[in-house]
Amino acid sequence: MSQDMINTGSKELQKANKKLLEEAKSYGLAVRNQKGTAKNNNEINVKYKKTMELYKVYRELAIAEGFLPTPPPPPPAPANKTDHIIEWAKRGALFYYEDKKITSDKAIEITKKNSSINIETLGTGSRKPIVKLSKKPITVEK
Repeated sequence: MSQDMINTGSKELQKANKKLLEEAKSYGLAVRNQKGTAKNNNEINVKYKKTMELYKVYRELAIAEGFLPTPPPPPPAPANKTDHIIEWAKRGALFYYEDKKITSDKAIEITKKNSSINIETLGTGSRKPIVKLSKKPITVEK
């Protein structure tokens, strides 16, 4: 939907559109400036969630007023696995591959050689987080 069309909508729709555009711009900048760290990935996910909440409000108003809303922004890309390992190595994490303890260098080597490796990071708030690598799928129990 064009900006000119939005300007013919209600003040509420215009306000929702403005908030959405501002947050989408912030989200877009965060994605472009992504450094692959856990902190940055979390920030991007938070911005995406907020953008989608604003999109939902905007979309409902646009449909109610007879407009065809613009599509939402795409979700963030998954973090690079090697960068993830490097980030946790800097934080002093312990690494395991198929339940055997390995060095962070070995973990980096594994992720570079096998892009389909599965990674589970545990104890992210602890002094000794654990990063498990596996060829098998990792299931998270609730």
